[in-house]
Amino acid sequence: MKAIEQGQPDIILSIRSGSKLHKKTLDFLERYGALPSVKAASEWTEIKSWDDPLEYYLDKYRNNEAIARLNAIDFTKIGKLISEGKGVEAQELLTQTVMQWREEESMGPDDGDLWKNWERDLNILKKERFNSKLSGLPTGWKQLDNVTQGFQPGDLCLVVARAKMGKTALLLNMFRAVHFSGHVPMLVSMEMTGQQVRKRLVALYTHFNYEFLRTKQVSDPGLTYIEHSIKQLQKQLPPAHILDGKFALTLEDMRSRISSRKPDIVFIDGAYLLKSRFARYDAKSWEAAQAMANALKQTALMFNIPVVCTFQLNREATKSKEVGLEHIHLTDALGANCSWAVAVLDVYETGSLVPNVKRIKVLAARDGEPVEFKIRYDWDQMNFDELEDSYGEEESVEEGISETESAWDETF
Repeated sequence: MKAIEQGQPDIILSIRSGSKLHKKTLDFLERYGALPSVKAASEWTEIKSWDDPLEYYLDKYRNNEAIARLNAIDFTKIGKLISEGKGVEAQELLTQTVMQWREEESMGPDDGDLWKNWERDLNILKKERFNSKLSGLPTGWKQLDNVTQGFQPGDLCLVVARAKMGKTALLLNMFRAVHFSGHVPMLVSMEMTGQQVRKRLVALYTHFNYEFLRTKQVSDPGLTYIEHSIKQLQKQLPPAHILDGKFALTLEDMRSRISSRKPDIVFIDGAYLLKSRFARYDAKSWEAAQAMANALKQTALMFNIPVVCTFQLNREATKSKEVGLEHIHLTDALGANCSWAVAVLDVYETGSLVPNVKRIKVLAARDGEPVEFKIRYDWDQMNFDELEDSYGEEESVEEGISETESAWDETF
């Protein structure tokens, strides 16, 4: 204490002591680059003096707020639920509490007063009117952006289709659109390995023929082209994260990664394979799916970022002429929780399947009217661009594809 009073850090550092005061003083010195005041050192739990660095008081405030909030949690009830084997209910109770904290932090001056908030909304509208810029992150397709205004914070967005219909390809195209707009995306792959995902992204980012990568038939010039392209992209783009789920990543693992890496958006390929450590082992499939649907929406709200997931359509979707949210496999909770959803469907002409084309049907949208549009579906060239003639004559679709294929042949 005498060394603190005299402001001599060398004396403190030379003392080898395991006392609480000694440890706290060293921590203070390391964190703030100065010795604590005598009053602060005397009573660590109370702020008695303004002689210490401002950061010290800010940390004290945050710590006291955290303690107060944690004390408000009914851990007795949570412990009882856990002892009864009701892990999902315990997790939901804790998650709701955390979500409430985040909501309170994000509210700012919003006190719920209708007239004040209308006035504030009107001022925002005055600034943003006639602004064609998206309010959210781009999806990669103009017609989808027009309907949804892009990926919004707190959104749960769905890409649904039958197995092997192109869900992953569309998700990767969305991933690229967000990344190329200057934002940090995270992709959680529950089915494919990280290497498989990266191989597809290389083809998608560089427009290199995916078939050559898949079969490992890459020439020396091709290898040079890929290396050069990746180096250029690394200079121009922000970080991006790929998590290899390997059928084993849990919801809690994913949330931990989101918390540490702070992405602007999260894509989950094969979200129906995601599990929770707190899920009931005896839960039925639809119950587990319903709990996961709620958890995914909670994750989006908890971190205030969009969460985009792929799910499968059930068998009834192939029998129905009109595919809807009710055809999502296992649960209706996804349709209830999602901000918007799109289905990936085949395109037929006179009863025959049209190659290299898919139909994107908006099943639900936040504000806009559901629409349909067509995209190219070329795995070799990783080209999933929107077809401009989505509402035109069917013959022009095939014509547009043949022109594109010719252009790619000339390029490569």
